[in-house]
Amino acid sequence: MNSILGGLVAVTAGCATMRGWGAIITGIFAGPIMGLSSMLIKIGLRIDDPVDAFAVHGACGMLGLIMAAILCDQEMIDLAYGTDYVKYDFSDQLGKQIAGGLAIAALPAVIISIPLWLFMLPPCRNRANHPFLVRVTPSLEEVGTDDRMDGWAYFYLNNLKEQKNMQRSLGKRLNVLENRGRKGSQHMTSGSLKRRSQEESKNGSRSEHKSRSENVNARVNT
Repeated sequence: MNSILGGLVAVTAGCATMRGWGAIITGIFAGPIMGLSSMLIKIGLRIDDPVDAFAVHGACGMLGLIMAAILCDQEMIDLAYGTDYVKYDFSDQLGKQIAGGLAIAALPAVIISIPLWLFMLPPCRNRANHPFLVRVTPSLEEVGTDDRMDGWAYFYLNNLKEQKNMQRSLGKRLNVLENRGRKGSQHMTSGSLKRRSQEESKNGSRSEHKSRSENVNARVNT
């Protein structure tokens, strides 16, 4: 999914100056660039970027600026910007595209990254009531803010946890009832077997007593 988004971002720079086949080639190159930059950020630099924001918008955006200079078509440029558009050579246009991409990358680095880095210094991070605190405690980082900072965004997650707990408790209760039923059936079968054996022993003793009495009567008659 992110590779598709990376291709969309890459083709945006030259969408008005390249033909369809150029857009397809740009999208084909954007997929591997997105994957490699994502691995570099997460594995190489060990930066937490769960949605691959830099890989999709940063790396693929830079690729789009370069491909816009390589695959641009003069007729498409005339249709988009008019015939009086200032034309540059291929090398000049490629250099200007790269310089523009670096300037775009440097702008957020200066405006956003440096202040955030200053706010994350130990004097700012160690004070719990610091007004510019932008980082949670190390223990909260290990546990995870999704689990600790409950809000409306995690209402469904909490309900899902409760449902799972209820299902587990109901499953345990059903297992207990099934075990009780099995024990009761086993007790009933053992009791019936005992009663049957007792009845058979009683019947056997009665028949034996009857045969003895018949033998005694036969001797008396003789």
